[in-house]
Amino acid sequence: MEPLRNSLGKFRDENNAMRAQSAGLCSSIEELDLTIKMLNDRMVHESIPLSEEKRLEKIIGEGIDGIKKERQAVRSKIKVLEDELKLVDAEIASLQEDLDAATARKDKAYESLQELRAVRDAKDYSFYNDDSGVQQLFENPQL
Repeated sequence: MEPLRNSLGKFRDENNAMRAQSAGLCSSIEELDLTIKMLNDRMVHESIPLSEEKRLEKIIGEGIDGIKKERQAVRSKIKVLEDELKLVDAEIASLQEDLDAATARKDKAYESLQELRAVRDAKDYSFYNDDSGVQQLFENPQL
């Protein structure tokens, strides 16, 4: 029975060594969590040599360090993007102020135009409705 256990242990060691080597190549947090759980279960439930246990702890630590570095990189990118967003918001606010000022000038010019048209229309109305004005135009073309 002992030779079978040794063979099984040797097979497990080889299989687990291959898994442990690929543990550092996790592509997601979920995959890393699963790998850590698997390695931790192995350390708790199997009798493994102390050197193997330390190696597994090192792998777990490297995975955690990798995730921390990635998280820090993401936070740095977020900070840069937030700073850029603040600059863009300030530029938008400045452009909005310019637009508001231009709109106010346009509205004032339009009101002046409307007033001038009203004055013109009033003069035209009195000119065309007054026969003496039309008659004066024919008699004195220099006006």
